[in-house]
Amino acid sequence: MNLYCFYSKSHKLLFEKYFYPSANSEFNIIEKKSKQVCKTGLFADAGWIETQTKKVQWWISAMKENLGKIIVCSDVDVQFFEGSKSILLSEIKGYDIAFQKNSDDKPDICSGFFVCRCSLDLIKFMELVLINLKNKKSGSGEQVEINNLLLSESKINFKWKYLDRKHFWNPGFKYESINNLTIPKEIILHHANWCIGIQNKIKQLDFVKNK
Repeated sequence: MNLYCFYSKSHKLLFEKYFYPSANSEFNIIEKKSKQVCKTGLFADAGWIETQTKKVQWWISAMKENLGKIIVCSDVDVQFFEGSKSILLSEIKGYDIAFQKNSDDKPDICSGFFVCRCSLDLIKFMELVLINLKNKKSGSGEQVEINNLLLSESKINFKWKYLDRKHFWNPGFKYESINNLTIPKEIILHHANWCIGIQNKIKQLDFVKNK
């Protein structure tokens, strides 16, 4: 199964130390190294929207190259544990796309990790996300645009779902102490979000890996 990832220089360490070593045994990793447009690499800073626009363009390109096939798209602040491929194939049965859920108590998806069966309907959806991003000058990225469209249901011509959070886990809230995180025993994938800055992501990745 092809796994498409997108990152810039600020996130190279995450790719090399956590993402690639943990995913390489189960997936065919196809990486896109982007120019460092957002100099800080931090959420919503200058250049963030342009970076997210390039990421969605990469997804669209991947979907066009794999029509009818199942692929995974992922950020690189992610680490995999054994058996993720088989469970992803099970999760996508009967659906066109399955997103990681962003928290326990809200309906938001996390666009930083999803599995999909590539189709023209999904491509059209992502092209609409792209248009909305290009009309923004600052602020949040593609995740907000995807959530707005999914929850409005007006542009949905495909079946989507959430991945099971006990397997595909992220913190789900802005924590003050990393020791407040409760990691499910069934975890097979960890996405180090809900924190800002590479060093905080590394701290979270190491914490979960050691647990």
